[in-house]
Amino acid sequence: SFVTGFGQATSQYTAAGSFPVGLQVTIDGCTSDTTKDTIVVLDIPDATFSIADSGCTGLKETVVYTGGAAANATYAWTYGGGTVTSATNQQFDVSWTTAGTYQLSLTVEEAGCLGFSYTDSIKIFDTPTVDFIPPFQICEGEIITLNPLSSGAPAGATYTWNFGTATLLGGSPGNGTTATLQWNTAGNTYVTVQVTSLEGCTSPVDSTPLTVRARPSVDFTLSDHQLCG
Repeated sequence: SFVTGFGQATSQYTAAGSFPVGLQVTIDGCTSDTTKDTIVVLDIPDATFSIADSGCTGLKETVVYTGGAAANATYAWTYGGGTVTSATNQQFDVSWTTAGTYQLSLTVEEAGCLGFSYTDSIKIFDTPTVDFIPPFQICEGEIITLNPLSSGAPAGATYTWNFGTATLLGGSPGNGTTATLQWNTAGNTYVTVQVTSLEGCTSPVDSTPLTVRARPSVDFTLSDHQLCG
């Protein structure tokens, strides 16, 4: 475009690229030669990044920059109060210890051009816990009904069990309430349990060692199979 007037001229560019700039001066009807130069217009850097919609307390979530700025641009992150590890300008891991909704933001400056700030959020749910409630004593071949079977897990959680050498005879272990078990082999064994909450957060595995006591053997002999009264 052409601008006429005196002194300083202002022009706005809507696309990146190299553009010629010329100046011609007219005084008292006499016109100068045109002085030319080139102006380079750079893109405003994009600050977009990706993060999961939700996560769990204590677990790392990976944040990845998805814009087009170079790795050596200036990145100004806010982490929403999370603990950051494995951080670079364009990617890092972040975790939170308390459930809640957290906002992260980023502003990028590249080659003197400052981009618009971008913000996204993540909702963090509690990571559940669970504890198996073992029987006081186990004897070989004994049938035991455990009620309650476990404690600590949130309502609606899904349970994953490994009863070791025990045989599950009945109950509702899938919801953590009851189980009827029989241990037919003496020795050391275990029970493990893990739960997943309705929000998709999974607990650490709870592993409980158990000892199944051997059933005592008994025998006797009669010195005489006939007695007199």
